Amino acid sequence: VLFEDDHVARLCRSGALLADAFGPGGARMIGARLHEIEAAASLADLRLLPHLRLVEVPEIPCGVRIDVAKPLHLLLRQPPARPGRPRITWHATGPVVLIEIRSSCE
Repeated sequence: VLFEDDHVARLCRSGALLADAFGPGGARMIGARLHEIEAAASLADLRLLPHLRLVEVPEIPCGVRIDVAKPLHLLLRQPPARPGRPRITWHATGPVVLIEIRSSCE
């Protein structure tokens, strides 16, 4: 997992910061989802996990939302497989970029 910016990276690397922002339960759930994302070879592998819901986000090129637990979700983007074709390639391997952790589905 790569991070969109330093703020997101610091947040995700600190259990204390995650707990301050999203509560202890939210921090545990976010941490678990990040471990699953890191362990998966592709987004297609994540889609096989019955407890995860992945939704394409049309406003973000190659964007995907992973629902963590209501109301938390992760916004990710996949680097495009081919320049000029911003489409999700579910079976592509390689890192995804965590853009943001949101506490509502705005």
